[in-house]
Amino acid sequence: MNTLCHLCLALDDPEIMLGQFLGDFARGEIDALPYPETVRRGIKAHRRVDAAGENHPALKSVKRLLPEKEKRFGGVLFDLYGDYLLHRNWDQLMDRSWSETVILIERFFASPPLPLPAEAARYAGYLLEYRILQAYEQAEQLPDIFDRVGRRFRKPVPLAAMLKQLRRHEDLFLTEFPDYFKDMKAASDEICFPE
Repeated sequence: MNTLCHLCLALDDPEIMLGQFLGDFARGEIDALPYPETVRRGIKAHRRVDAAGENHPALKSVKRLLPEKEKRFGGVLFDLYGDYLLHRNWDQLMDRSWSETVILIERFFASPPLPLPAEAARYAGYLLEYRILQAYEQAEQLPDIFDRVGRRFRKPVPLAAMLKQLRRHEDLFLTEFPDYFKDMKAASDEICFPE
């Protein structure tokens, strides 16, 4: 799952939302992190979701479509593609409107419940500056997103070229994604909102 999906697992609780966002930036034992318990639950949920996603049939579908040498990038590809697939399945999966959610997330980044660590703040600025959330509204903007991410690897990876292979099977992924997202929501809720 990538940023949009993780944030959408916790839109009703800003501290859990913060934890979901910080999951890619917070290192080490969760209980030792300098955050309130609610934020730590969000980080824990982020890690649980990432682990659950690694074994999900939807990700396995992605990897089956990639040449052997590209399979190791399947998780990154599906993370990025997943945010687009969430947008495409929005009305089926989300209670809030798309436009309301974009505004909520932009306000969250503009004024997070706690100061963001430097690396996370830079990434949040990047999301806002390049209007990444809005880019998911148009499939033709996906290659640019994938290219930017691909350039962040130590040795640049042509993720946009790999995306073409996935887009040939978009109907399959659109069909599989709702179950994937619901499974990730269940994994997250088990930690964030236990009954």
